[in-house]
Amino acid sequence: MEKRKSPRQICAVDAVLSVAEGQSHHCTISEYSQSGLQITFDAAIASSIINSLKRLVAQHGDASVSFRQAQQHLRLPVAIIHLSKQGAGLRLHAPDPSIYRVLQHLSAAQADTSSERTNLVSSQPTLSPRHKKTLMQAASTVLHNYLRQQYSGFCHQLEHELLAAADQQSDNGEQQHFFIAIRQFRKERQAIFAALSQNMITEAMALTKARDATASTVQTPDKKRASPLELVTKNDFEDWLLVRVAISKVELKLREALIEPQIRVDAAFGDRDGKRTYNPFSPAALCNSFFDQIHHLRLQHAQLQVVCSVLQKTVLNDLHVFYQQLNQVFIDADILPDIDVNQYLAEQAILKRPVPVTPEQTATQSESGSARPAEGTAAAPKAAQPTTQTKDHQTRPTDTVPTTAPAAAAYGTVTQLMGLRRQARGDAKIDTESLPEERSATAQQLGELQEGLLNGNLQLHQPGALKELMQQAKGNTQALSEQEHDAADTIEGLFDSIMQSDRITTDLRDEFSKLQVPLLRAMLQDPEIFAAESHPARQALNYIALLSDKSSTNLASNTPVILDAIRSILSDKTDGKGFSQSIDKLDQLVSREKRLIERNLQRIRQSCDGQQRLRHANRQIQHELSRILAEPAPQPVIELLENGWRDLMRLSYLREGVASRSWEITLQVIEQLAANRDAERLAAIEKPLNDVDLIRLLEKGLSKIPEGQLSQRDLLAQLQQLLATDPSEVSLALYQTAAPELSLEERLDTLPDNGLALQRWIKRVRGLKTSQWFELTHGKLQEKLVQLAWIADDDSLYVFANHQGTQKLELPLERVAALLRDGNLVLLSDAALPAVEQGLDALVQKVYDKLAFDSCHDPLTGFLTRKEFCRTMAQRVASASEDDSNFSLIFIDIMQFKVINNTGGYEAGDSFLIELSQRLKSFLKGSVTVGRMGTDQFAILLPEEAETLGYNSAREIKAVVEEKRFEYEEHSFVINSALALVGFDRSNQKVMELLRSVEAATSLSKKSGYKDVQVIRPGDQALEDLDEVMAWVTRINRALDNDNLKLRCQKIMPINGSPRTLAHYEVLLSVLDEQGEASPPAEFIKVAEEYNRMADVDRWVVEHVLQWMHQNEDELHLFGGFSVNLSGHSMNDETFLDFIFDALVRYPVRRDKLVFEITETTAVTNLDDAADFIKEMRSIGCRFSLDDFGVGQSSYSYLKRLPVDFIKIDGAFVRDINTNDVDYALVKSITEMGHYLKKKVIAEYVSSPEILSTVTHVGVDYAQGYQFGMPVMLDELNLRQQNLQGTEPA
Repeated sequence: MEKRKSPRQICAVDAVLSVAEGQSHHCTISEYSQSGLQITFDAAIASSIINSLKRLVAQHGDASVSFRQAQQHLRLPVAIIHLSKQGAGLRLHAPDPSIYRVLQHLSAAQADTSSERTNLVSSQPTLSPRHKKTLMQAASTVLHNYLRQQYSGFCHQLEHELLAAADQQSDNGEQQHFFIAIRQFRKERQAIFAALSQNMITEAMALTKARDATASTVQTPDKKRASPLELVTKNDFEDWLLVRVAISKVELKLREALIEPQIRVDAAFGDRDGKRTYNPFSPAALCNSFFDQIHHLRLQHAQLQVVCSVLQKTVLNDLHVFYQQLNQVFIDADILPDIDVNQYLAEQAILKRPVPVTPEQTATQSESGSARPAEGTAAAPKAAQPTTQTKDHQTRPTDTVPTTAPAAAAYGTVTQLMGLRRQARGDAKIDTESLPEERSATAQQLGELQEGLLNGNLQLHQPGALKELMQQAKGNTQALSEQEHDAADTIEGLFDSIMQSDRITTDLRDEFSKLQVPLLRAMLQDPEIFAAESHPARQALNYIALLSDKSSTNLASNTPVILDAIRSILSDKTDGKGFSQSIDKLDQLVSREKRLIERNLQRIRQSCDGQQRLRHANRQIQHELSRILAEPAPQPVIELLENGWRDLMRLSYLREGVASRSWEITLQVIEQLAANRDAERLAAIEKPLNDVDLIRLLEKGLSKIPEGQLSQRDLLAQLQQLLATDPSEVSLALYQTAAPELSLEERLDTLPDNGLALQRWIKRVRGLKTSQWFELTHGKLQEKLVQLAWIADDDSLYVFANHQGTQKLELPLERVAALLRDGNLVLLSDAALPAVEQGLDALVQKVYDKLAFDSCHDPLTGFLTRKEFCRTMAQRVASASEDDSNFSLIFIDIMQFKVINNTGGYEAGDSFLIELSQRLKSFLKGSVTVGRMGTDQFAILLPEEAETLGYNSAREIKAVVEEKRFEYEEHSFVINSALALVGFDRSNQKVMELLRSVEAATSLSKKSGYKDVQVIRPGDQALEDLDEVMAWVTRINRALDNDNLKLRCQKIMPINGSPRTLAHYEVLLSVLDEQGEASPPAEFIKVAEEYNRMADVDRWVVEHVLQWMHQNEDELHLFGGFSVNLSGHSMNDETFLDFIFDALVRYPVRRDKLVFEITETTAVTNLDDAADFIKEMRSIGCRFSLDDFGVGQSSYSYLKRLPVDFIKIDGAFVRDINTNDVDYALVKSITEMGHYLKKKVIAEYVSSPEILSTVTHVGVDYAQGYQFGMPVMLDELNLRQQNLQGTEPA
């Protein structure tokens, strides 16, 4: 017997053997002693490693073994002493007691883990090979779906961070490596995903066949590299450490979540020897497989760091969701369904005690100064403690008031906008200050109003009633102060918004409205009411609104307490304690209400989970019966299935799972009966039953289910007769299975165009999360406000619930996509907020809408202003469909208006215009656009063909205008009008030319007697125009081919904010004429847009801007960047992003110096596409500006959805800002709105010091215009000289 100098111990520690010439091999340390190690290699590749080592050992036996302990990397110099078929014996060059203790502690930790699992695992019945395969297939499907959902986000984030890392490189060569990595990933994106999914599923399925899949081998038999250790290509282990650290982080983060799936994998697929089974779904398995698939890319360490970081932030970060789904698959299969993880962790914490360190060991350790073995073990109990965090699926957002900033900011914005609206409307200025004694008197007056409301003597039903009551209380001699006026407007608007949400039950709306007075009183006493997170007034209002919800099942019992709380608040006229007292009364009810809502939602989720399990059961039964009964079977077998046995199969699946003996027996009975005593088919059954046992099991099974059309006695008689009959005499029939439920992919394939039209909407639906809130305007639910309560595991079904969780609506994925596309389902960002916060946000929208309406409508007639009419007309024509593409433009000039004004004065003129507008509004119905174009001129846009319907409408409108005399005091006026009409279709985008022509034709109508409608017909002029257009198209092609385009730059100067803020430049296009001179590009751009060449123009501009930036890279730090205009064609071009990527590879410049600019009209035409495009571009580091921002009533709502960095106010509003109060108010309101939404604001057309002074005072961040000089050619731009000029005007 061999005598050893020191005893050997058994272990299984992952390691790497490194030998000469940089070769490294993954191995396992299987034995250790004070002086040496025994290592083994994977059996599949051991022979090739041993052969390579024989040659090296003959030359020199020096090598090293590396492994990790805790957070340390240990490398041991060794000599190879001998080789065996499976491994090698190694001698330590420098034996150290600390090395022995490190391996001892690693072994002890493994032993603890094994012992802790034995009792749990041994309680699980062993699965048959078929059940193992079925279970692993189901688990692999969940894995594939998870990877598919996560992979797109990973790729998107990876591109963004690789680009960001490239920006930080000072050397162009290093930067280029990152761009190459981006191109490689983009090129092989799908191939990597397919290989990753296939590789992990193959590993998982191999586990169903392997007899020894335990930790002693760690890897699966057919995998050459099953650990990140195989990434080692250098002795310092940089790449391996990188991946290993990532695995360690996620394993630490998901320690609790990993326990359940690991134990269940052990129970389902492991042996009963206590050893840990390889988990093919673990973070290590995922990381190893992923880095295997990208190994061929040969990424450098810097790029690998970015890849690893993004993998942690995306795929690994959400693994807890995957493990919840994986656990459910095992629970459905009845694999340890009742694990108590907290108890398990507590037992684990007790079992994992630190290994005592003897004084002798301590002394040795101090002398050696080596690794401390106690460090790794001492940390074990701490890591094992149960975390205080609950699982994700158990957490829920709190209903407390969110951070104060949104409410405070919203209130400040509302106040500013209200003041601007008063200014724009020309309302008289209100005194801004009130004396202390006046404020005290106001509080007393409001207290008296509260008493009147309490007694029922006063009501607040009508709009504006709050201010009217306040004014009555003050008396007619004293006006409301500006603070009182704004506070009353705010409170009224807040309550209107809350009421319009339709949440408050009808019976309590009047009582709830009475709270306006005490809330106004509290607000005047404490202006910071909306900035204080837990202000009693806000909290009480939120509580009452929640309890007054009309969907609440506790509404009847809540009502008396709500009314009592309202009375308590109204009764308090002094110190404001009424709100605090009401909170005490309502607190318990609110807690109950929240619990009830959560319970209702939980019931919906549980019901959906149950239905999903039922679908899984039916699908599995269908699959098994299709397999067993693929050939004709005896008729009694089919009778058995149709009269209850299929129900028994479903019951077994749902109650006991596919791994249960019950399920197995239900299948075997059918399989054996269907075999009809065929020897070959019976041989395939693991343990065939004899006839007696078969009949006994049939009796027992049928007794558990209700009788079908055939009695159970008759069924048994038929089956006994079948068993007694010669197989050749048995009549056979083909089992007709029900048509299988279509899979999601099959459903999508049945859609028009195979669902391609819905593809991007389906992508958005897949990104939805439970608990998100929506406004639903089409569906069976009685309420518009719904939340997403449940999503099927394969994304095929989405379940929405009302606010209280008392109603639900089930919608398939494709239906949800269609609702999103059509605007019938809108994602809300603030619906989960309490009532006050929701109301304030809605109030911002409402006040802005009013201001926007005032600024784009004539205050006298209510018709659109000239500017707004032109804009609306252009939008309607651009968005017209083929079925609604003909228009008639009518222009009206009132002949006698000057006579009315001169005779009766301006009051008579105003009275006539009001009367005329009422006549036109009564006559014009439907989608008609009307504008007041001048003092006595109007334009009407009709969606009608001009020659027939349009002409008839024009004559009827003329008759309506002229049918009655205008009577004013003692005067009576006959009204005459001149009308002109022009017809056009959606191909004609020349809106201003059309308007000018119809206006000119009206003048001709006056001269010709104005008795009939003047009709404009294009005639031969249209052919000439077409020839001119075609000439322009040729010119565009030639300009692009021959570079007959030039770029100019106009400075955008910062005027407010930090002095360090840099100017940036808008890039403007110039077209060279035949003489090489620059000409205005307007006509060029218009034709390029019309003939789909604008995308090519955009690319030409981007290419030349990047060229300049690359050539002047040393000067880029001197300015903020270039603002490049993009057309709608580029936004809709799916290849534009690829073009940008390729261009950035060719010209590696800083992407934050690129600001892409789109117009408001382009963005609003397809808001969702615009938002997606902007997000994609911003994700790679570019910025965005919204140009020509105007005053459409939806401006605020869509601006919230567009993630732009800058908004540029339409220059038409800036040009006359010093002479037009409406323009001033509008610029001010847009600035306030932009700052509220945290966007920088740019004013263009700043052409004088006076305009610059005004926009600076308004708070605009940047200014652009001739005040800062004329545009310069890009080739002549000198950033150093421009910076020296500063803000000096040209």
